Amino acid sequence: MLAKPLVDTLGPTVTTAWTMGLGAIPLLVICAPSALAQRWGAVTPAAWIGTVFSSLGALVLAYLIWYRGVARLGATRTAFYSNFTPVVTLAAAWPLLGEVPTGWQVLGAAGIFGSLALVRS
Repeated sequence: MLAKPLVDTLGPTVTTAWTMGLGAIPLLVICAPSALAQRWGAVTPAAWIGTVFSSLGALVLAYLIWYRGVARLGATRTAFYSNFTPVVTLAAAWPLLGEVPTGWQVLGAAGIFGSLALVRS
């Protein structure tokens, strides 16, 4: 919600670039000792592909969508949709990993959809 003024002024794409860039600085500082100790030759191509996919897909794309939502819907309404993360994860894990949802998970998903209906009414 603190980024809403930036989104209004700079737009979602520029805000995403700034937040990702500035957010990377403390991560680089914290991770520097591990990065220096890493045996980079042992990192497989699959690990590099996974890292790039995670960086661009899960982070950059998610932030672009998030800030576009903040620009169009407002910070409060966009924040409500973050509650769908577990539902999407549950829906993806079922066919991709063969994880069958438990009754509690289905009840939780129903609660999320019910709260969305309640908020939107």
